[in-house]
Amino acid sequence: MFCTRCGNAVPEGTAFCTTCGSPMQAEQPAPPPVYQPPPVYQPPPQVYQAPPPPAPPQTWQQPTPPQGWAPPPQQVVAPPLPYAGFWKRFWAYFIDNLILGVMSLAILAIVFFMIGGGALISGGLNLQDFAATLGVAAILLIVFACLAMIVVSWLYFAKMESSEKQATIGKKAMGIYVTDVNGQRLTFGRATGRFFAKIISSMVPLYIGFIMAGFTQKKQALHDMIAGTLVWHRQ
Repeated sequence: MFCTRCGNAVPEGTAFCTTCGSPMQAEQPAPPPVYQPPPVYQPPPQVYQAPPPPAPPQTWQQPTPPQGWAPPPQQVVAPPLPYAGFWKRFWAYFIDNLILGVMSLAILAIVFFMIGGGALISGGLNLQDFAATLGVAAILLIVFACLAMIVVSWLYFAKMESSEKQATIGKKAMGIYVTDVNGQRLTFGRATGRFFAKIISSMVPLYIGFIMAGFTQKKQALHDMIAGTLVWHRQ
């Protein structure tokens, strides 16, 4: 053991230090350690926090155009007019041919009296000469009548379909009219091409060139496709 004052070694059981004479105190045994259980883990208390309120919805606002900016002009497209079907076109053509037939008869009568009828009425020819004259007149009459009917029909259709009304008398009666593929008024040249293209339509067997107006997408007959024309209902 050691002296608590001078620190020298002192034999066990000595009451005083042999060096400094200080009384020696017996060392008390250290008390046994007291068992302490480890602390129980306790989670920190959780405080409920309400979620933040949702942000108000943002209203979309159209951006303000720069100063001096103007929107481009909008093109107003008119709804397409309905195309005229086969039967309306048929009855319009029927009416037009009745009118042309009356005009042809008038032309034939005028030509007949100019060639032979006038001579018979005046008494300048006997019956035999009149018969010979009538034979020649018949040939001339047929040739002239065919040419006259073609010219009259051409002018009738071309002039009236290229006019402001854009329709013949028969078409006006049925409420239809003719335009080009862009809906514009026909020129006299295009109307003339449409008239002579009807000759090609009539050469197709069973008049299919005309009947095509009943089942094609734009109700076009063969002569309409050739001439680039359309037939519409008038509003």
